[in-house]
Amino acid sequence: MTLTRFASQTLLVGALALPFSASVDAQQHPGKPNPKRGAELAVKLCSNCHTTQADNAARVKADVPTFREIAALDDQTDVRITGKIMMPRHPMPSINLTRSELADVVAYIQSLKAPN
Repeated sequence: MTLTRFASQTLLVGALALPFSASVDAQQHPGKPNPKRGAELAVKLCSNCHTTQADNAARVKADVPTFREIAALDDQTDVRITGKIMMPRHPMPSINLTRSELADVVAYIQSLKAPN
């Protein structure tokens, strides 16, 4: 098998798998973002640096904002939070999330915003 043929077959398999993986993700987490699932993901993935729980006043790291502080920033939007997670600045690590997981985490952070 030539390298070109192998590459073509690999691309074809990848292209065919993309819609399937997206539909599986949508089936597992259909509809609107789920803040409860976002909270579970936040504890699992973010709590080494961020205080993620709404009822926890203690900081994990002094120079890292809590999720409640992130939510309370002036003019905070889903798009801004999503951008910070997708393109983090050092020392925040890159975190691999599906689109629905990312939406769930953002919904959870936004749920921590104090009512006006």
